[in-house]
Amino acid sequence: MNLTGCNNIVNIFLFLFLILLGGCAANIIVPEANTVDAKAFAENCSSCHSLRHPNVHTAQEWEEVVNVMEMKREKRGMAKTEEATRLQILAYLKRNAK
Repeated sequence: MNLTGCNNIVNIFLFLFLILLGGCAANIIVPEANTVDAKAFAENCSSCHSLRHPNVHTAQEWEEVVNVMEMKREKRGMAKTEEATRLQILAYLKRNAK
């Protein structure tokens, strides 16, 4: 097998690995999954990226993360999250933080 054939095999393997990895990250089970708070979190936060489990950050860290995400939404030209919804999501994240 020549070098080009090996490169193609490596590229295919990497592509499949990334697909599998991405699929795993998207299927997390969030705490309180059937609550209004968890649904607000899922709807708002999955519009830009796959969901993170709330226990990846402390309550204090979530305050900063939510602020940064809101700035990123603005830069992308997305509508600002309503304050009541933002506070609801933040309370949910803090309640389930590490």
